[in-house]
Parts: sequence; structure tokens; C-alpha cells
Amino acid sequence: KPEILVLDEPSSNLDPASRRELADILRSLDITIVMVTHDLPYAFELCERSVILSGGVIVADGKTPEILKNDELLKANRLELPVGFSV
Repeated sequence: KPEILVLDEPSSNLDPASRRELADILRSLDITIVMVTHDLPYAFELCERSVILSGGVIVADGKTPEILKNDELLKANRLELPVGFSV
């Protein structure tokens, strides 16, 4: 029984049903999850806290909704929310 699960782009190349199934599984685990992703809606759905790295340096660390509402921060780090997605 590991204490930490590390995932690298877990939603990459998944169809919507598989993406939803994986999210359900991850939410059911009583474990610390570290997830690396560019899929901001998936991070919003699954992560209470987010960290943005730029050049190996932490440039933001906080509650996921607050980070995703910061348009200047996202733009400065070449991150974008999908068209029509609202936090």
C-alpha cells in the first residue's frame, strides 16, 4: 500500500469515458496523489492544490481554482483553459 501515487499526464490520449473512469478511481483512493498535467480542467476536477513550475522554479502554489482564475499567471506560463471552460 503506497503512500503516494505519482502520475504523469494521466488523461493523455484517453477517450471521455476512460477519462471519467480514471477520475472516479483516483477520487476513491485514500492516498496522496502527485499529478503532472497540462490538462487544466482535469486538474480543476481532481486537485485541491496546484503548483506551476517554470524552468524548474515554482512560480505559483495554491488552491487550484484560484490559480486557474489568474489569467496573467496562466498566460505568463503558456497555459490556457479550453474555450468555454469556466472556473
